[in-house]
Amino acid sequence: MMAIKGLSPAICVTLNRPRRCPALAQRLLPTLLGANVITKFLPILMMVGLWSGCGGDKGGPTVSNQEITKAPDGTLLEVKTTEWDNGNIKEEFQYFRDGGAIVKHGWQKEYDENGELIDVDSYLNGLCYEDCEWSKKYDAYLFDSLRQTADGGFIIAGSDCTVDDDCNDLLLLKFDVGGNEEWKRSFTNYGDGQSIEETTDGGFIVVGNDNDVGAWLLKTDAQGIEEWKQANFDMPEEIDQNRDIILESVVQAIDGGFIATGHKQIERNRSSDETDDGFDPISNSLGLFLFKADQKGNEVWRKNMGEGYGRSIVQTTDGGFIVCGESWNWHGGGFKLLVWLLKIDDEGNEIWSKAYGDGVPFSVQETVDRGFITTGSSSGGILLLKVDEQGNEVWKRNFVGVDNRLMDIGASVKQAVDGGFIIVGSVRVSDMLMLKTDGNGAEEWRKYWGEGSGWLTDVEETVNGGFAVIGYNDDEEKAVFMKTDSTGELHQ
Repeated sequence: MMAIKGLSPAICVTLNRPRRCPALAQRLLPTLLGANVITKFLPILMMVGLWSGCGGDKGGPTVSNQEITKAPDGTLLEVKTTEWDNGNIKEEFQYFRDGGAIVKHGWQKEYDENGELIDVDSYLNGLCYEDCEWSKKYDAYLFDSLRQTADGGFIIAGSDCTVDDDCNDLLLLKFDVGGNEEWKRSFTNYGDGQSIEETTDGGFIVVGNDNDVGAWLLKTDAQGIEEWKQANFDMPEEIDQNRDIILESVVQAIDGGFIATGHKQIERNRSSDETDDGFDPISNSLGLFLFKADQKGNEVWRKNMGEGYGRSIVQTTDGGFIVCGESWNWHGGGFKLLVWLLKIDDEGNEIWSKAYGDGVPFSVQETVDRGFITTGSSSGGILLLKVDEQGNEVWKRNFVGVDNRLMDIGASVKQAVDGGFIIVGSVRVSDMLMLKTDGNGAEEWRKYWGEGSGWLTDVEETVNGGFAVIGYNDDEEKAVFMKTDSTGELHQ
């Protein structure tokens, strides 16, 4: 089930067992959560089966696939139909009127020109809550980070390039559960938004980087209005060349504060034993960086955790954090990039640190067994690595192996409700990639989009089934936001 932040364990137990005592759940939840909260989350509670009608009430779905026949006020629904040029039905949907406006409520069916049914969606008060798919494209945007929000919608962070071709404006886009844009915010000269999370107060925390200002941490309210910004990431005085910090990921801590990770970088002259072949991270970075801020953005602590990059951070069930990134070692006059996982406590102190062979990880998640899953790029192609709670390797998988490891990239991984894993990224010859595995990393299916170059950057399994993904189609020079079904198919 979807976790609604801030609920007590007792309330979560009630939410987890509504089918055993639906009447009890519906009596208790307004008292426990408040009527306003129930009103806000009613569509989500219904779509995931946590709120159902009793006694044959058809104002909302009571069992899977049960047809809705009445509007919320009890009046019978109407049906609107459109046709193809040949007279066959193109689309039909149930609705009620709110004033003069048509509000979809119930099923929506789409047909091809031959009269074959190709898609069925379900709506509640104008919001699509079941079997909803879409593919949206946007000029002059770059999308980096995606999260599903507590209201069932989505928030995207990235860059707005409409004014500046250098894409130096932070972009925040909010969508409802059906993929309809609710609001857009642009922040001039903030640079790119690398990572975004919804906060316990309903707002958002974002990290990013600007070529002039450097790294920053931004807190907004639920409408994307800035509340505060932290950009004081100057390096210690003893480092006196080209001081800079790059932040790539942020998460809210249990205490309400925020922890961001990235790396501190500095240009320096390489020694004679360092290689001139390819990109040399040693000449561009000194080490993994962690920064803890309180709820107002004030610095609590900062830590430097050894040579390497911090790519992604998430909070773990024990109250600590897991960080993925890459470290390196020297061999034969060159260097080798290594997959690196770092487990820390809530004060940023190391619990364990382990490297796992060649590769660059970009995303990490805690799994239901309290282990960890990470994806990225390796010499064998797209990397998927599973480790246990202590960081011991359980298994490793590689997909779409090619000669150049940097051409096959797993950009984001999430564990699905069936215990498997969903990965998005890119491959050299097949463009944007979505790949689903079982719980042991065995491939179940894969989907490609585009006919040239492009990539997917983030994925979320949605509360109404399927997957939401973002990325960029380089051929069309458009950002993409797609919602697929549970098998990666688009029905439009």
